Amino acid sequence: MMTRHSIHLTSLIETGPVFKQGRHYIDANENLLHGIYHADQETTAHTIVFIQGVLVADYAYPRIDSMFSSPMINDFNLHFVGRWRWPFENEGEALVKRIAGREKPAGLIALPKEHGPALLQAARDAGLAVVFQDDDARGVQYLGFSIWERFKDVFDLGSIVADYAAYEQATRFLPDNLESTIESMLFRIENDTIMSRVERYLSMNPEDVVNIITSGLVFGYPIQTTVAFLAGTIS
Repeated sequence: MMTRHSIHLTSLIETGPVFKQGRHYIDANENLLHGIYHADQETTAHTIVFIQGVLVADYAYPRIDSMFSSPMINDFNLHFVGRWRWPFENEGEALVKRIAGREKPAGLIALPKEHGPALLQAARDAGLAVVFQDDDARGVQYLGFSIWERFKDVFDLGSIVADYAAYEQATRFLPDNLESTIESMLFRIENDTIMSRVERYLSMNPEDVVNIITSGLVFGYPIQTTVAFLAGTIS
């Protein structure tokens, strides 16, 4: 059985028939499914993640005519979210590289204190904004990196509102008044830098709707994934 070592986004339909063999998913040529795939149904779409043939995530959300796009908001950033990890050698270096390459707005990582300074310096050398916080009790250092710009400098905020409004109309599983909530939130943060929000996540996890949506933008997660999280359709 061969492993497909592609990490590019692929439409699941392009693989042809998919089979389950034990706990692994394979294609007709017995290649292990390995990547981030999209599968569309009539009214629903899925982002499906396989690692070496193992299904690790399935995000379900309504199909809409999406208006928003940004190279910094993409499926691959999901591998930093914490529910699963893509196999790579050094997560810290990968994080800095993606942000410096403008493939991700910001990121957070916890490292043993002795390893933090080197990664902080690498981020500074790459021209990133940085923040850190020591946790002496645990012997770790929390590090945050981001681009320098404000929200309105890098995102088309109007199209974000439009997409969330479309998702709200397409499903009854989202919070009420989501469109007005998003519009109000974006008006409040449009002049904030991305880093100003990263600092807040050093010591807290977002729980309310506004902070969940904001953190999705800050860390580069696709809107449809945030929608799936809010609607409870992530498996």
